[in-house]
This record gives sequence, structure tokens and C-alpha cells, in this order.
Amino acid sequence: MLVVVNEEMRRQFAAIGEVVTFDLTFKMIKGESEAGGRWKLGCFLGTSPTKRMVPLALVVTLLENTQVYVRILRTFFLAMKGQPAVLITDEEKAIGAAVKMLQDDGTYRGRHLLDVFHILMNVRKKLNDK
Repeated sequence: MLVVVNEEMRRQFAAIGEVVTFDLTFKMIKGESEAGGRWKLGCFLGTSPTKRMVPLALVVTLLENTQVYVRILRTFFLAMKGQPAVLITDEEKAIGAAVKMLQDDGTYRGRHLLDVFHILMNVRKKLNDK
């Protein structure tokens, strides 16, 4: 797992980091890892006052489970020296469990919301598969 943050991203987070979305795009990076899985690329995004999406951190990971998501979120919070008031994610069960773990242990004090756009896309895909 790798979380990439630079000074510009930190500056942007300080300015617009109240509401942050996080999404991990399945199998975005071509090629297999030595362990045999496909790498996934993700990003934390904020929204500027002009309604533009602004990257706040990039994530590359091989695994997608609760423990990995906990590490990704802790690393993001530490790198930003803060946390968003609202974190919006898709309906992935592992990310939901990770956020709940961090809320329960006091690491994350914000709200977790689900991204309706991704949920509706998944519903449409499942309906088309039948």
C-alpha cells in the first residue's frame, strides 16, 4: 500500500478538506503484482469553491480489506495533520467497517456518508446483468 501526498495537496486539504471523497478504482493499473493480484488506484478528492474536484492524495494498493483501509485512512489523516468532517465513500463493506473501527477507537470523529452515484451505478449494473 502506498499513499502519496505532497505539499500542494496538504495546502488544498487545509483550504477545502471539510468534505472529502475516497474511491478505490478496481483494477485500474495494468499488470499483475508478484503476488498475483491486480493493483488498484484510488484517490481522496475535495471540491474547490469553483466546484472542481481537487486531488488530495493518491493511493495504490494490492489488497482491499478492512485492515488495509484502516491503514490508508490513518496514513491520510496523519499526512494531512487532520481529518475531514465528512468522508464520502462507495458502499464497499470493508471501507465501511474500517471507518467504523476508526470512529469507535476515536481516531476519526467525522461523519461517514455513502456516495449515491456509485450505489446507483452498481444497481444499474446488477439489473443489466439479469
